[in-house]
Amino acid sequence: MAPDVTIKVELGTAYSIKDMVLRSEVDLAVSFNMGSYESPLTALPLCSEELGLFGSPRLKIEKEQFFLPNHYPNLNLLTWNFTSGPFRFFKRFLDKRGICMGKDMQVSSRNIINTFLESGFV
Repeated sequence: MAPDVTIKVELGTAYSIKDMVLRSEVDLAVSFNMGSYESPLTALPLCSEELGLFGSPRLKIEKEQFFLPNHYPNLNLLTWNFTSGPFRFFKRFLDKRGICMGKDMQVSSRNIINTFLESGFV
């Protein structure tokens, strides 16, 4: 690396990361949420990232379930964080189409999420 350069890695929500930059706790941040940032922040897109939808291999999900207006798939929606950019993006996607899922659940454990997916719970 470069001499006299320290790299510090912080994890958090897009909002907490934005606040760390505003308070000059970090110089740069990488975030999923490009949103609209007021001055003095400048957001520069690094790449285009597709949002993925993952389901248990036991589920028989047809792509059309998420594109037909006013459709009600009987599936639970599991997220790492209700305030995360990807979750809110997906909820807006569904809401615009009038698509209602089953229960929304927030689980902050990767192992539990994997167990739910493998068991067909979500």
